[in-house]
Amino acid sequence: YLGLGTVVMRTHAETGVNLSYLKQSGEPDGDAGHPYTGVDRFGRIVDQRWINSSNTNLDRNQYGYDRAGNRLFKDNMLMSDLSEQYAYDALGQLTDYQQGTPTSAVTRTQSWDLDALGNWNTVTTDSVEMTREHNAQNEITNIGETTTITYDANGNLTTDENDFQFRWDAWNRLVQVRDASNAVVATYGRDALGRRITVEEGETITDRYFSSPWQLLEESIDGSTVTRHVWSPVYVDALVLRDRDTDGNGTLDERLYPLQDANWNVTALVSASGTVVERYSYDPYGQVTVRDASGDAIAGSARDWVFLHQGGEQIAAGDYEFRNRAYSPSLGRWLTNDPIGFDAGDNNWYRYEGNDPGNRVDPEGLQYGLPPGIPYLPVKPKPQYTYSHPLEFANGIKFVNELKEKLKECTKNLSKKDRDFAMSEINRFLQIITTTSQYQSFLGANNNCWKWREIIDHKYYRLPIAPGFSYNSNVNWEYKYIGFSETHTLGHSAISITICGEVYYFDDGWWGSFFKEKDIPWYVKPLKIP
Repeated sequence: YLGLGTVVMRTHAETGVNLSYLKQSGEPDGDAGHPYTGVDRFGRIVDQRWINSSNTNLDRNQYGYDRAGNRLFKDNMLMSDLSEQYAYDALGQLTDYQQGTPTSAVTRTQSWDLDALGNWNTVTTDSVEMTREHNAQNEITNIGETTTITYDANGNLTTDENDFQFRWDAWNRLVQVRDASNAVVATYGRDALGRRITVEEGETITDRYFSSPWQLLEESIDGSTVTRHVWSPVYVDALVLRDRDTDGNGTLDERLYPLQDANWNVTALVSASGTVVERYSYDPYGQVTVRDASGDAIAGSARDWVFLHQGGEQIAAGDYEFRNRAYSPSLGRWLTNDPIGFDAGDNNWYRYEGNDPGNRVDPEGLQYGLPPGIPYLPVKPKPQYTYSHPLEFANGIKFVNELKEKLKECTKNLSKKDRDFAMSEINRFLQIITTTSQYQSFLGANNNCWKWREIIDHKYYRLPIAPGFSYNSNVNWEYKYIGFSETHTLGHSAISITICGEVYYFDDGWWGSFFKEKDIPWYVKPLKIP
């Protein structure tokens, strides 16, 4: 551990293959003389390696970032032709990608032209351009001039670009996939929570058993266990190992350990003896290329491996399921609307991870966020901070109504579309503000208000400015203790918004949850954080 709970090494006794963010023998110290060379001062992964007992790299990737925190490159230190570079627009959406080494051989390129809501107008792969058209609900209507995509009345995809057909139940859950000839590929049974507890493929019915976070624990056919999975506590989709019955004799005779990169993509499988048996590479949106141990592309997995892009499970038609929704890596978008709608923080309910899959994860299929970076394993109960100030209930409702009325007044002369957009933004913002709980500080701050503010910044990161309403990020103050000369330089932290030209502040309750400039204590002054 680094400190009480930041995991910087995970060991696997059976294989001798370990995940490490520590410098190895003979390597220089970090810039502050520390051994944690796999992580930068902001907690981002910069050098991730899976090493065996001889300190030989079985998988190693190095990462670089721009000043806004966007990942600029992923250097594959074993196979340079699988290295990657990325470029973004002003909203942090991915616009350009290339695989290979910029100074020598580029093996693959992709670029995207996006509309105002993040739909792909065009995607160009290795100089081949493909256009798309979308309707007012952000559903794809056409790809190129010949391919038609269809949806049902609830916004669920019913036919994709490869003529796979999708059937949905009354709760918009995927229950069947058919191929272009209308033959059934797979039928899914769901429990009350939406988990796929049965999979019927041909004459075979597989029963599936889950943990409470929807991690697949075991699969059985006719009462005989065919797979068993063990998961790590560092992240919900961090898989430790899978045991499998390869010949149907009732014995779990194959054990494989997956290696995962900084975005939880499974990049390799290691046998119990510590030998790499299969590798995987991906385009940014998760289309997988299966490779043999030496890195050469092969037709498909010889190990029947299904946990791939960001740890998601691959299902029929090559799509992935991330708990509450199915996702198409070829379309680069969800197959259904977001079940939580605007509460997810995106006005396009089909957009995948804000068109920023190299910097985001969405294991629930509901709301994307930053990958956890160096995993933090809780070692003791951690407090949760929510609005608890006694003034909140009395004054909070009045304050919220004031915000909404002010926004209505200054947008009354705008179009209905702009007025609705502004109101949806303020409603979404207030929902985030009043329901956020804080489990862990991204930047390591100890102050509760800073922790709370960082979570809000994270949830509201890079979202559009609505007419009459803008999110101003964070504001900080320092102050002297009354009667003492000591300056409390991390005195208080909050966030601010502007509605119709007036600035409002929100905090974790320390200064009253909601306040204006006139409410700021006289003895504080703004603190600028470099």
